[in-house]
Amino acid sequence: MALRRAEISDSKFYFILRNQINTRKFSLNKKKIPYSKHQKWFLLNYKKKNNFFFVITHKTKNVGYLRLSKKKKFYDVSICMKQQFRKLNIAYKSLINLKKHIKKNKTLRAKVDFNNISSINLFTKSGFKIKLVDKTNLTMIKKI
Repeated sequence: MALRRAEISDSKFYFILRNQINTRKFSLNKKKIPYSKHQKWFLLNYKKKNNFFFVITHKTKNVGYLRLSKKKKFYDVSICMKQQFRKLNIAYKSLINLKKHIKKNKTLRAKVDFNNISSINLFTKSGFKIKLVDKTNLTMIKKI
């Protein structure tokens, strides 16, 4: 498993993963996103210096993505894996290895669908703590 900085050409990979039915099921925004809208969003956010876009690789294959988006006090975490690479600890290793790629003293925040038990377990195993529970989501925090 390795994390590499995403390139603009990885936009389509992000788009395909994000729009898979099994990914959208637990996304905060469950709607399918048109490619033109995604491309505009990707370019805008990719260029922001406080955002980090990574591609997760395994044996030279792109198997997922990990993204940090700077908010006021936090970096919101978004992680997505191809279906066949889930439950192999690759996402866990990616979250643990993230500290090698960004400066320390950052607070990471993950908003997780309340029914997404796999993601709740992933973030808990990775050292995130539940900070807030609302009707549909958990907010989990980790300082690195």
